[in-house]
Amino acid sequence: MVINEREVELESLLLPGSILKKEREKKGLRCLDVARDLKLSEKFVSYLEQDHYEKLPGPTYVKGYVRSYARYLNIAADELITQLDNLYRNEDLPRKRLINIRRQARPSDPLIKWASIAIMILFLALSTVWWRSHSDTSSTTIKDVGDVPLESVVNPLTNDLERELEHTWGTAE
Repeated sequence: MVINEREVELESLLLPGSILKKEREKKGLRCLDVARDLKLSEKFVSYLEQDHYEKLPGPTYVKGYVRSYARYLNIAADELITQLDNLYRNEDLPRKRLINIRRQARPSDPLIKWASIAIMILFLALSTVWWRSHSDTSSTTIKDVGDVPLESVVNPLTNDLERELEHTWGTAE
């Protein structure tokens, strides 16, 4: 393939996206095919080809996309990256503002410590209330029995059986 000096000069004036688009069209590929194979949205590929880098996530991503796209088309990726760097040498690539992510809470944070202590105190209080409400209150004392004979309290089943036998058979004596 013979390249004359005018084509080289013209290509050096083209932006990286224009070079990528020209090469894609030479190979007869559709923008959709490139997007699918590179696992990018068709919109991103279009932004790259139109050199609308401000619509892409950030400079690092732009360089990565250009590098992947160039490798996909089997053209020199380093030259395009150098050209991209030269293009934005004096001005930084536009950056999208990232979402602020709050740091993850750690066990040593005061809020976590106090919340844990409060939960433990609440658990102990509820356990105590439950234990007291379910403790054995059915046991009776002599004081509660009053005038009932001690034998009927000590062994009520035997006394009831003896009374039943006496009633049925009469006195055993």
